[in-house]
Amino acid sequence: VDGKLLAYPTIGDGQSFQIKRHGFHLSEFLRNESLTKKFGRGSMVVCRLCLADYHHFHFPDSGIPEASEPIPGKYYAGGPYSLSALIPFYSENYRMLSLFNSDHFGAMAIVEVGAFTVGSIRQRYVPGVRITKGCRKGFFELGGSTVVLLFEKGAIQIDKDLCENTEKNMETYVRFGDAIGRAQR
Repeated sequence: VDGKLLAYPTIGDGQSFQIKRHGFHLSEFLRNESLTKKFGRGSMVVCRLCLADYHHFHFPDSGIPEASEPIPGKYYAGGPYSLSALIPFYSENYRMLSLFNSDHFGAMAIVEVGAFTVGSIRQRYVPGVRITKGCRKGFFELGGSTVVLLFEKGAIQIDKDLCENTEKNMETYVRFGDAIGRAQR
C-alpha cells in the first residue's frame, strides 16, 4: 500500500502500542489467543492510509493466502479529525484478518482496518490459490484506513531507518513496491 508507516521490530508480551494517540494491545487487536501467541514476539508494520493514497492493497510476497475473516467492530474516525476523542482505534474498528503462508517470511497475518469514512473492505483473491508478490489482495471503498502486517519472531529484519523513525514517533511515507525490510529465513 501507499501510506505512513510505523515499524516495530519486536512485539513484547503485553506491550501497548500508541499510534496517533490511540493505544492498543496485540491481544485486543487480534481477539484470538492462539494468534496472539504466534505473533506475540514477532514484528509488526503498520501502514496508515490517507484520503489521497492509493486504496488497493497487495500481497507483500508470493505464497498461499487463507480466507479472510472479519473481526467485528465499529467505524471510528482515525485521521486528524479524531484527535478530540481517545478511541482505541486499532482494537475497536472493524477489521479483516488474513493468514498468509509467505514463501520468504513464513506465516504472516495481514489485517486491514476500516475507518469512519471507509464503507467496506473488499477482498479480491481466491483463498488457497498460490499468488505472486504484488498481486492485488483487495481494496478499501472510500476514505483512508490502515493495513497491519504481523510476522513471526525472526522472520524479518525491518529497515533501520523505519525503526528509528518509529522510536521518535515519526511515520515514514512509503509507496507500493518500496522495500521495508529483508526476510531472515
